[in-house]
Amino acid sequence: MAYSHATWLSGGAIIDLDGTLFVHLGLFFVAFFVLQGLVFRPMLRVFKAREAATGGTQGEAEALEKAVAAQREQIDARLAEAETLGHDEREQLRQDGLMLHAQILSHAQQDADKQLHDAQQTMQAQAKQASQELGAYHQELAEHIASKLLGRKVEL
Repeated sequence: MAYSHATWLSGGAIIDLDGTLFVHLGLFFVAFFVLQGLVFRPMLRVFKAREAATGGTQGEAEALEKAVAAQREQIDARLAEAETLGHDEREQLRQDGLMLHAQILSHAQQDADKQLHDAQQTMQAQAKQASQELGAYHQELAEHIASKLLGRKVEL
């Protein structure tokens, strides 16, 4: 009946608020402070140290990524400049090659024209000489034919 009477006094509450509540609160705070000193604070220090180490590493990683990006941009710019210079150099060499080709072709044409002119002059000289030789031989041949036909020696 003591149980029913206590339930009736507390208004039908499930938890009795008596002196053990203070014992439980005392045990809770003792456990809390002991665990805080032995477990919670060391764990918080470990977490903070890990965060500092990771945060520092992340900061370094971000700085390195920025440096790499800047270097990549510089390299890309230098590569584009080198490609432009290479293209200009190639174009200049091509132009020089075309000019050299034109000069060689011009010299070859001049040499061919000179050889043709020399050959024409030689041919004309040989034709003139052959004509003179034939002229003299022609005279001789005419005299010989006339002599045969007339039966006597003829000089023209």
